Amino acid sequence: TAELIVLLTFRLNRLSRNYRFVHRVLSAEKKTLQEISIMNRLGLSNTAEMFKFLNQSLNKPRRDPGVNLDSKGGDFTSLDHNDFVQMMISMWYALIANTETICYLAVFLNQAANSSLISLPMPFLVLCWGALTLPRPSKSFWVTLLTYTLAMIFLKSIMHQK
Repeated sequence: TAELIVLLTFRLNRLSRNYRFVHRVLSAEKKTLQEISIMNRLGLSNTAEMFKFLNQSLNKPRRDPGVNLDSKGGDFTSLDHNDFVQMMISMWYALIANTETICYLAVFLNQAANSSLISLPMPFLVLCWGALTLPRPSKSFWVTLLTYTLAMIFLKSIMHQK
């Protein structure tokens, strides 16, 4: 079972690799921006001092994985855990990285459970627009899907009133 958990963790980490990379880069940039705002409040408005401070903060050595979470201010996922906890973390990241698939599945489950003529365009919208857009659907797709869903809910609630 331990090897199965490690294999599953490896596969799930492969699914969420791009999301975790973007998350790590954005977290580092957010921390850098917070340090810049702290420097501005401290009066270090000189550009040379700011770049020196940024170079020092970016070239810091990596922390040990066994270091206490409270002392270094790191996050929970960067620490060493047993295999089961690592599998749960990788499941969470795989779930977050593939939310569009979950939304597609929810549209089809809704159509299977509550099929009607007014909700029929939703699966076609997902199949013909959302699933064919690579790498991910645009914001306009999600806005259109959400607007149509809200309009459908509104019309269904009006029709069921007596």
